[in-house]
Amino acid sequence: MWCSPGGWMRWMPWHGLWGPWGGLVTLAVLGLVVWLAVRAFRRGRPAPGAATCPACGGAVEPVFFRCPRCGHTLKTHCPGCSRVVETDWIYCPYCGHEAAGRTSSQPSTREGGTS
Repeated sequence: MWCSPGGWMRWMPWHGLWGPWGGLVTLAVLGLVVWLAVRAFRRGRPAPGAATCPACGGAVEPVFFRCPRCGHTLKTHCPGCSRVVETDWIYCPYCGHEAAGRTSSQPSTREGGTS
């Protein structure tokens, strides 16, 4: 009695919906509903790892020089080598030049220079 497909299938609540495929269809529909709910919940939030503007908190791309919402300067050019550097960096990682408009908390000592 319990070995035949009819015996255990009649106790399944989704058996009468769409025949033997009712369970798979029900799981697919529930999965779609959960996916849509998670997608709607995450909408409007910046993606993990996405940069935000330090001034206004708006989402910015890593290549932006200015925030499109408030105009805050995010990147500038190094006065020594003209490569792109972040505005909050004290030194250029490429040439070691001190960033324009920044004063370091430690005195600048270079090899071969006078102190």
